[in-house]
Amino acid sequence: AFCELRVVPTIMAEVDQKSREQAANLIRLYYAQLTEGCKRPGCRSEHCASGLLSGKELLKDEALKSCFVLAQQSGTRALCIKPPMAAFLQAKDALTATQDTGAVCASISSILQSPASVAEAFSSSKDDTPAIDIENVRTFYSIIAQADDAVQQHLLQAYTALAEHLAQSRAAAAAYPIANLTAVVVLFENPLLMNDSYYDDAMPALFRATRGLPDTAIGKLTLWWATYEPAELQVIVRAVQQFITIHILMTSSSTERYLINKDLPVEPAIYSLKQLFDANNLRPDDKPSMPSSAFRNDAIDEHVEGQADYLLWVDPRPGYFSLCSYPFLLSAQGLFDLLSAENQDQQRESINPLEALVHGRAVMYLRLRVDRAQVVRDAITQLGGISSEDPRQLRKRLRVEFRGEDGIDEGGVQKEFFQIIFRNLFDPDYGMFVYDQQTRLHWFNKSSVENPVEFKLLGVIIGIALYNNVILDIHFPKVVYKKLMDYQPLDLDDLAEVDPGLARGLHQLLEYDKEDLPEAFGLTFCVEFDEFGVTKTVDLCENGRNTPVSQANKQEYVRLYAKYFLEDSIARQFSAFKEGFKLVVGGSEVIKQFVGPDELELLLVGTQDLDLLQLRSHTVYDGYSDTHPVIQWFWEIVARMSDEEKRNLLTFSTGSERVPAGGLAKLKFVIVKQGSDSDRLPTAHTCFNALMLPEYASKDKLQKLLLTAITHAEGFGML
Repeated sequence: AFCELRVVPTIMAEVDQKSREQAANLIRLYYAQLTEGCKRPGCRSEHCASGLLSGKELLKDEALKSCFVLAQQSGTRALCIKPPMAAFLQAKDALTATQDTGAVCASISSILQSPASVAEAFSSSKDDTPAIDIENVRTFYSIIAQADDAVQQHLLQAYTALAEHLAQSRAAAAAYPIANLTAVVVLFENPLLMNDSYYDDAMPALFRATRGLPDTAIGKLTLWWATYEPAELQVIVRAVQQFITIHILMTSSSTERYLINKDLPVEPAIYSLKQLFDANNLRPDDKPSMPSSAFRNDAIDEHVEGQADYLLWVDPRPGYFSLCSYPFLLSAQGLFDLLSAENQDQQRESINPLEALVHGRAVMYLRLRVDRAQVVRDAITQLGGISSEDPRQLRKRLRVEFRGEDGIDEGGVQKEFFQIIFRNLFDPDYGMFVYDQQTRLHWFNKSSVENPVEFKLLGVIIGIALYNNVILDIHFPKVVYKKLMDYQPLDLDDLAEVDPGLARGLHQLLEYDKEDLPEAFGLTFCVEFDEFGVTKTVDLCENGRNTPVSQANKQEYVRLYAKYFLEDSIARQFSAFKEGFKLVVGGSEVIKQFVGPDELELLLVGTQDLDLLQLRSHTVYDGYSDTHPVIQWFWEIVARMSDEEKRNLLTFSTGSERVPAGGLAKLKFVIVKQGSDSDRLPTAHTCFNALMLPEYASKDKLQKLLLTAITHAEGFGML
């Protein structure tokens, strides 16, 4: 006991000595900050010569006095550069002078020793949560990235140890240390994450640490990342994406039967990517953000198995995960695969075993038998009957037969059926739709006298096309897809896509700020339009035609006008159209959960990504080979085509300028030899995506006749 008492003063003396040293160092740091500044551009500290004190020269005594006050009242909070970071910068200067890495490595170890030490080194005086001085974090990593291999290797070791510590940390949400979240943010800032030395241990540990964050901490992390500019966020996204890609490629190449749903090490990385995706979507609408495509991953897309993923989504199993938990990753093809898997599952439940035994595979198909001369009437009759009896039958694979014509529908007959249906229903003379030459879009004809059953048929046909992975050559504005998916409210931007001139006029009304607005515009709360030679007037509100538009009510006028144009005026037509569409897809949880307006448009009409090199690599030849001179000339000509000419070629050969979801590789394009050299123009069988080329004698002749054919041909079809 006597020995223990003698030790106490010694320990206390050491503590007092350490405290005095820390206090003296704190005062020195404040003095340097007040007199020399932190040297950081954009500093806004009122206690820094580089900040709000810039241009003000403090006397030595005044600076010393301020140092003592700041050290006593603020501790390290008012320091632009905290003591651990200051020590690191001093070690960096020593490294430059002596090439001795010891001090820098020791400083790295000190900073990354624990979440608390990270928070101490990079804390900010701002009220953010987490409160991180991100500029100091990036300076820290930038210095190390320029140092030699020994320093970078030491960082990797310290980084991995801290990431493993965080990954193993399990605390209840209420007790989760904010320092842990700070450390996660700091670890994600490391630009060296792109180096493969981080793939084995460091990054997996970091992703597990992120996966283990409680919901409250995840929310704070997402909100923190939402403050990043797109270029800043992109650095982290690229690192995560690269890890996912390399991990999948390496794992799948060394696994006989690779199933991504069972690759549990990659799931925390995907989870981290989701937080970045959510952060990107939290940015205000008036701020730039990254495109959604930046968060999709080709390696994941290549290994998605719709059937397995769907089953794991509806019936989770230990040791597996479903990509349905991360719908932002799903491409249009991935969504279609999920839709098909869901449909197969539902069809299995609906099929009568006895009927299947008697009719075999025939029960798996929706069969239509139509007369070519009256396709619309036959389709209405047959689909109407099926809709009434059992709408689930509409989701089966479609098989079409034209009366009096032999042949099995292997896709070509089905495609021709869709072409004829849409050519009829969208014909301006038919009266269901109006076509705008400026926007090249169709819109519902508010004056249509057609029976609503025909709009309902159109909705049913579009739903059937969706379940058959048919890309349609329809030209709707995006607002149609928003209305189909119940997205509200609609606004002036939606109107601008349908009628740009009308939208411009309404914008001018909103921008007009003079009090003589009623006299200048002469508007009342009504809409006038011509219908079959008769001027009609529709009130937008009670007694609207007698209510002048003024500065006080112009916002309401514009809202009601847009609502009338986009909703009220076509309510009868669109309601029937939507009813038919929902009749087919209404029971799909995949569509409810994962498909929005953009995804629906992509599934139905594809894209305009004209990557014809991709088309070439997947083209099939009949009578030619890929080395034949005519084929070589053809692709050389295509490579020099303008985008408009490429669209014309696609329309001429396939019936549509649109590209299937998944790209031109999904097109099944065929080039067929059509006899020897002649002066005939190339022809096409759009039902089979087949281009017929004679064996022309020269490249010039091929180019002249091909361009003539695709420029002067008119097509209305679909893939």
